[in-house]
Amino acid sequence: MPANCHGFPERAASVILARAQDASLASRSQLLDLLRTRASPELEAQLWDWYDSADDHLRGRILDTLLAHNSARAKALLPEMLASANPRLRATAIRGALTVGSEEEQRLAMIAWHELLDIKGSGAWLAALELVDLLEQPERQDSALLDAYRSVLVELLGSGAARSGRDSNVVRA
Repeated sequence: MPANCHGFPERAASVILARAQDASLASRSQLLDLLRTRASPELEAQLWDWYDSADDHLRGRILDTLLAHNSARAKALLPEMLASANPRLRATAIRGALTVGSEEEQRLAMIAWHELLDIKGSGAWLAALELVDLLEQPERQDSALLDAYRSVLVELLGSGAARSGRDSNVVRA
């Protein structure tokens, strides 16, 4: 290994953060994937700085990263985010509460998850689709959630067929 690569994993977050300072919001969102496994006080402080000027998409990504790092400040936002009108932020809060939340936050997250699937519209449904991997966990295998996902998928696929001029009756539950 070249001498200048020694210790890079430990320095990765600071290098990525330096590059991201002048990056667009979309680029910062992509860089969060590289930072997800690198928890540090410096990273958390920078992410909170970005949070203040972020759009809802980037806010959701930042909060998801901070919750993955078990940030106490991000966890404190869970109740507010579970009630958010923004489907992406609500989905982020649901994942966070089910991953690092208290029993009460997990209970509220399950309610919010059901509500997210009950909202008519592709924005809420697409946000809910980001949570589908959580259904693999035995404690999350809720028949009402599975039924709601089936209905949502039929609606999404049916509306896509209608927009493309295909017969929407082809899609059946």
